[in-house]
Amino acid sequence: MHLSEHDLRQLDESKLATLPEETLRILSGKLLADLKESREQLNQNPANSSRPSGAMPPWYSTTSDPNEQVSDDESEEQSEKPSDSDSEGERSGNTNHSVEKTANSDSAAQNNPTSDANKNTSSKKPGRQKGSQGYGRTQKLPIDEEIEHYPKRCRCCNSDLKLSMHSSQAYTACYEIDIQTESDAQAALHLIQTKHICYEIRCDCGHTTRYYPHKESANKDWSVAINDHHLIGPSLASLIVFMATRMRLSRTRIREFLQTWLNLTLCTGVIHQTIDEAARCLEPVEQEIIDAVIESGLLHIDETSWRQTCLKLWLWVVVGTTATWYTINKRGRVAIQRILFNDKFIGWLMSDGWHVYREYGKRLRCLAHLERKARGLSESLNHEAATFGQEALRFIEWMMESVYTARQLDEIPIQVLYKQYKKSHIDPFIALCHQHFDSEHKKVRALAREFCYDEEAIFAVLDFPDLPLTNNVAERALRHWVIMRRLTYGTRTAQGSRTLSLLASVIDTCRQRRASPWTFIADTIRNRRKGLPALSLPAMAN
Repeated sequence: MHLSEHDLRQLDESKLATLPEETLRILSGKLLADLKESREQLNQNPANSSRPSGAMPPWYSTTSDPNEQVSDDESEEQSEKPSDSDSEGERSGNTNHSVEKTANSDSAAQNNPTSDANKNTSSKKPGRQKGSQGYGRTQKLPIDEEIEHYPKRCRCCNSDLKLSMHSSQAYTACYEIDIQTESDAQAALHLIQTKHICYEIRCDCGHTTRYYPHKESANKDWSVAINDHHLIGPSLASLIVFMATRMRLSRTRIREFLQTWLNLTLCTGVIHQTIDEAARCLEPVEQEIIDAVIESGLLHIDETSWRQTCLKLWLWVVVGTTATWYTINKRGRVAIQRILFNDKFIGWLMSDGWHVYREYGKRLRCLAHLERKARGLSESLNHEAATFGQEALRFIEWMMESVYTARQLDEIPIQVLYKQYKKSHIDPFIALCHQHFDSEHKKVRALAREFCYDEEAIFAVLDFPDLPLTNNVAERALRHWVIMRRLTYGTRTAQGSRTLSLLASVIDTCRQRRASPWTFIADTIRNRRKGLPALSLPAMAN
């Protein structure tokens, strides 16, 4: 680099206007060389440098169009209103179809038109191909228990069926593998295999009735069925969900764990099907979560970008007092209208500066987002940006300190601070924002307009100092799934996105209520497989 930060701070338009032509030519050459070097550093990726694939953003792909991404600043300009959607730096969480990090190299191979792999597999779907040879289980485990199932009523005459050695016989059997936890004195996991034997009984009317386990077939929303006689038992299914979500393991690594520590051999297809079936069993619980969220007096809402193959979506989180709801959807009003835009929710909403949130009147703004933007401007090389950023930073720090001081009083003053400081602090700063409303500096203009557009939401905390100052609750809720997104690069199908949002909602709601989500998931799967309703969510523990 020819010019340092110290040099750049001394250069502005007025300084350039005083330089002679020859000096400007020399300076332009230095600036051009520095610009090219900076651009080359920005364009470095695993394909053209030694940068590891983990250093790239989750949405990076060698097959993606670099012009596809639209930054938050560009969307602000399109709406003519500032937005604060880049919460915590465009963090983006897990997935249903775990993809190993070698996916990038696979994508690079597919870009080569002469690649044999591209010719042979480009049109194939993942998994077993239709018409290919099937394989049964080769691992033989000891049978710990046998359960016999008999039909109870004749399907022809509807009379009660009586068991008889002469009229009943087994016609099929299936196996179920589950885990059993020992006592607290000897805590351990043990595999148990149960053999379910299905019988048929011949009625006195001459009709033979067979016992059929409960089954909810696949439909347009779910490609997996809920089957009572499933190879994976409810407790083992809950363990698999735990490893896929909380431990953020891929299907391949879950398979390795089960093989290594439980001596259980399962294919990745069975593991994936088990996770999807668990989500389908929990689907009726989602409405209960939404109702609990709407009843909260204060909601924290945030979103982060999410990839579903090549489709850019958003992972939303809404955190209430006793429940947390996730959804993956496009970035629009429809994604959150089930929560906000109805007559049931009347509480406060803590959010960022996205313009759709402004349709809800009783709203708070996250001061941490504004503070971060002001701090970035204060460190700018542009004199106007640095000056305005320092003023905004001092104002935000004053606001926070005023609220902290009010909270230390025996009785928190309600609707006092705003009136007290309106003329001395608030009005002068808002006037400063109006002066920079049409600034040529893009970020200065955006922050100044944000204060002007969102004035009521930003200063609401001065009227009600007991309300939160930041949206850290939603930020922390998204953090776990953001890390998962970095590992898995998003989901691959709409069903995968639906599975993730359902499991995340149930898991975080149970943890929020200090109850075990894994026991609840296992019990719900057990009930749904028998055709019983899903369990109600655990009550809030004291």
